[in-house]
Amino acid sequence: MAEVDEVGIQYNMEQGEFEERVRSFLSKECGWPSEEQVPDIIFQVFVTRSFGNKDTGIPNNEPLIFYGKTVIENIIASKLYHLGKYESSMMFEARNYMMFPNAYAFHLLDNKIDLRPMLRIIISRDKTNVDTKLNYIIARIGDAFEALIGAFDLSGRRELAENLIDRLLMQDALKHCEELKGLGDADMRKRWKKITFQRVAKFKEMTDAMVVFEN
Repeated sequence: MAEVDEVGIQYNMEQGEFEERVRSFLSKECGWPSEEQVPDIIFQVFVTRSFGNKDTGIPNNEPLIFYGKTVIENIIASKLYHLGKYESSMMFEARNYMMFPNAYAFHLLDNKIDLRPMLRIIISRDKTNVDTKLNYIIARIGDAFEALIGAFDLSGRRELAENLIDRLLMQDALKHCEELKGLGDADMRKRWKKITFQRVAKFKEMTDAMVVFEN
């Protein structure tokens, strides 16, 4: 059984336990058929560079993060375009809102989706303080989300990527667009400052909540 530290980082997780956690997550949160084989590229989603590298010979998720960023932007742009209800400036606003730094971690947390149990990661347990660990982990959660979207697309399961984006990002972004309608540039800038402030506060709340790990 894996050990868990104060920020939910897993240590000494056996490969079988890791794979079972990923399969359970895919079935419960992503709609992956439980009877369908999970390709290796999906497991790669959760392997960070600290765990998988040239020294270990284990592929990490960095190429999938790169690919996933583009897939996410493409799906978001397509959905906003085909809605046909917003001017281009508003579509840029919606995209920026969804792709705001750490936004994926915010949305995952809001939907009570925790990727930490599956992350294969190595961090110094003695030399790194809790706040630094939390910041690092939240960034890795966002990376894993991007990698997951990329892996779904490369596995021929783009519909799963689109469903996750609809569920986690689009609804909130469209609400944001509706609230921006009719605002001038100055008022929009004020709203972005407010959003930034709220997200910083949410970030603190989120990091505090992540200290207590629920299995």
